[in-house]
Amino acid sequence: MSDLASSRTAATPVSLGIRDVREFCRVHGVNYQGFSLLTANRQTLTAEQLAQIAARHRRTIPQIVFRFAIQIGMIPLTGTTDPEHM
Repeated sequence: MSDLASSRTAATPVSLGIRDVREFCRVHGVNYQGFSLLTANRQTLTAEQLAQIAARHRRTIPQIVFRFAIQIGMIPLTGTTDPEHM
């Protein structure tokens, strides 16, 4: 088994913190994808600090979230079940 395959098995979000997982991916050339950034973090999206950041930059909260994800090297993914949004 390759080093990467054996390392990937050992490096799970359960055994490592999320920052450790992202660092592992960066070091090993793995693209880290963040899925459901807007729906999985509803409590964070209502934080006053995030609203202030969005207002200061004249952007929406989702725009701030996606930009942050890109800036830390994450590929932001999102989905919809609404045909109008597809």
